[in-house]
Amino acid sequence: MAKRAYTSGEAARLCGLSLSTLKRWIRRGALRTYRTPGGDIRVPHEHLRDFMREFDLPVHRLTEDEPRVLLRVSDAGLRRTLMREIRAQVPHAVLEAAEADLDLGFSLASFQPWVVILEAKPDAQALVPVCQRIQRFLAPAPVRIGAVNAQAGAGGCDGGPDLALEEQPDSEEVRLFVDQLVGAVLAEPYEDSSRRRSA
Repeated sequence: MAKRAYTSGEAARLCGLSLSTLKRWIRRGALRTYRTPGGDIRVPHEHLRDFMREFDLPVHRLTEDEPRVLLRVSDAGLRRTLMREIRAQVPHAVLEAAEADLDLGFSLASFQPWVVILEAKPDAQALVPVCQRIQRFLAPAPVRIGAVNAQAGAGGCDGGPDLALEEQPDSEEVRLFVDQLVGAVLAEPYEDSSRRRSA
């Protein structure tokens, strides 16, 4: 579970900035803080997260309690559409895109996603062993897997993706896909306190 507030030194380390640089940002008003009764600076978690996103700083160090979604979708337009819809529905989600299959393996290990969205082309059945390997690799933590550019009926097959989105979806189909895939993760009870899920 993430801390509710950080010291300025902790915040600087999380941002990868020097303490003096972070304090300049605080003085400029880019990062909101408060002072403790003893006069020490504290940076609230949500303000630090917003600051890091605004200035494109790596948020992964700050995200133990935030839903993580990994996308391996080669169609840049569809990937942007999915990311935009995920951000609209779950603004605090952390998104990462794997550009190649090799990146996917590295991202699974370092990012520890709660949701993985893969491309089903050319054959959704070929995704079944991939989905099984992802689930075994991330075990015991549960992961939901979605497939895009899939054939009708590809989602929910035994050992395969939990949900599928057919080729050339309209905006309503994308909205429902994200809601059923990512929204379901937030609604599920989760036993492992090291990955608390909260909306």
